[in-house]
Amino acid sequence: MSQSVALSPIAAPAFAIVVAADEEGGIGNEGKLPWRLSREMAFFKRLTSEAPPGRQNAVVMGRKTFESIAPKFRPLAQRINVVLSRDPGYRPEGARSATSLEHALELLTETSELGSIFVIGGGQLYRTALSDARCTRVHLTRVHASFRCDTRLPALPSDFGRVGLDGPHEEAGVSYTFETYQRDGLPVL
Repeated sequence: MSQSVALSPIAAPAFAIVVAADEEGGIGNEGKLPWRLSREMAFFKRLTSEAPPGRQNAVVMGRKTFESIAPKFRPLAQRINVVLSRDPGYRPEGARSATSLEHALELLTETSELGSIFVIGGGQLYRTALSDARCTRVHLTRVHASFRCDTRLPALPSDFGRVGLDGPHEEAGVSYTFETYQRDGLPVL
């Protein structure tokens, strides 16, 4: 784990990160996932989709992450999709657009049926999210192998501690473990 980072002031809403990374922190290569793990993807879908009755979760992602999703699967179903782009004119089909994480969170505070918020990539957005005190959890699938990757997950700040572990699991000859980290001082849910 890395040293603690300067945190922005806490304000609602809180959010979590969902990410899969290999042993070297690799999360993607040339805009694609470097592995195909259907049960891990099912976990991602279940985690980000299941919300209390009458509510809907949100997924916040960068433009490149959104565009890396196969067109038939975007926007991600049963979730409010918010796509970040520096271009204020960017309009992703079926999703909301924002120019920053802060802007996305502001948009989502106006959503009365909001459940949980999940940041789902890419690398720059994870870096921003981890330095924000409103990031309370990290759901990390640790892939126990090394892949060719050009995008990496930053080291988790030192004030995140592991509170959950499920695995290892194996699929397609690849072992992986579901790990949950929570920012210190917060109750374990």
